[in-house]
Amino acid sequence: MLLEEESILFETPKITDPRGDTPKKTGLTVEDQIAIQAYVNYVNKTTPKDESKTELLRPYVNAVVEKSNNWLVYSQALLLRSRN
Repeated sequence: MLLEEESILFETPKITDPRGDTPKKTGLTVEDQIAIQAYVNYVNKTTPKDESKTELLRPYVNAVVEKSNNWLVYSQALLLRSRN
């Protein structure tokens, strides 16, 4: 049985540099973290609550929590994680 690439869920998302296809080694900027949180908020508000949504959003929230360098972004990410 072959799995389609779109149907595979990863524990952590692969974050790439928009100028190239190399992974960022320095972590996420505050702007990147805010953009990820905005995406998570958008998906939370526009889709019904179910298990697949939680599995989809968990890696993004965890990436922000692990790489956060701003207390406000970190606390918002913890709040998002507690709601999912």
